[in-house]
Amino acid sequence: MQNNWLDSMNGLTDVAKHGEPDLKLTTEVRDAYIKAVHDLRDLLNEQLKKINALPGYGEPGDLQSALQTKTNLQHGINDLKRVIGEYTKYLDAFADTVTEAGKRLIHSG
Repeated sequence: MQNNWLDSMNGLTDVAKHGEPDLKLTTEVRDAYIKAVHDLRDLLNEQLKKINALPGYGEPGDLQSALQTKTNLQHGINDLKRVIGEYTKYLDAFADTVTEAGKRLIHSG
């Protein structure tokens, strides 16, 4: 009888729960990985500062299409600021998770 994907997943789950730990991690590798995450976060924050420093848009005049274009540009920048802010929070939480998981892996041998 041929195994299906559920049997494969059950096998992986069983190995994960009862198998020998085989993932090795050093403090140096963990720290380098966390540094890379922090470097990305810092780069995003630098870009956010540049976005915040952009001058405001001038008056577009009375044309409806110009008013709509200005509104779209403002919404786009605000959405970009929000996404960068949320992603940097995610990166901080991710780095914390990697730190804690790394400690467990390193101490488990």
